[in-house]
Amino acid sequence: MAKLIMVLNHDRDVLELIEDILIGEGYDVTLHSAKMQDLEDVRTLNPALILLDQLRGGEFDVWEFVQKLKLASDTALIPVIISTYDVAFVQQSEQRLKDKQIGVILKPYDIEDLLQAVSTSIGNGKSDQAKVFHPRPAY
Repeated sequence: MAKLIMVLNHDRDVLELIEDILIGEGYDVTLHSAKMQDLEDVRTLNPALILLDQLRGGEFDVWEFVQKLKLASDTALIPVIISTYDVAFVQQSEQRLKDKQIGVILKPYDIEDLLQAVSTSIGNGKSDQAKVFHPRPAY
């Protein structure tokens, strides 16, 4: 059975692109607006991974949503990957992110970066290997 990945993003085109990429790799995917604030969909779907997009200055507070996920006993162990431009926050919070099992992929990233992050987070079945993923330098 394919592992289900929940993707939250503000941009419908990006959602559909990520969906195509992940389905092409054999994952099941469920797409959601990045404005989701409660955990009911997470509880109902029980995804193997949640992929969140952090938008600068956006209405959706990724960190508040992740805190809700990690505080609820029934969602706390679901691996999370946040895609963000916020390098300073990631550097300042790297240990805390690791302790909370939150992976980070820095934008801009490419398909290989995304697939590596997903595979590392759930591909081997270990949810305790949170990691900060850095995109390859552009040449």
